[in-house]
Amino acid sequence: MQFELVFYETGDGQKPVEDFLLGLDMKMRAKMIHMMEILEDKGVELREPYTKPLGDGIFELRCKQANNITRALFFFILVEKLLLPMVLLKRHLKLRARKFV
Repeated sequence: MQFELVFYETGDGQKPVEDFLLGLDMKMRAKMIHMMEILEDKGVELREPYTKPLGDGIFELRCKQANNITRALFFFILVEKLLLPMVLLKRHLKLRARKFV
């Protein structure tokens, strides 16, 4: 089953995830977009080390390039859609599981 990746959009039409991706260096952006394409293709079947459950139905998509790791948080909506509300660049900090509203 093919999934559709939907970027979070604010009330005034901004897409912070797209903006973040455009700010990444070319290699990391290309790798992250490739991982998102794999996520759209595999959906719930994609497992570690590419995705990791954080709890409460929230997952992270993990992408490593050199010493940097980019992580995109996502969750499944409806049957075949994934919502990507947030993405971050990780260097040395652990991403702690926490409640997301």
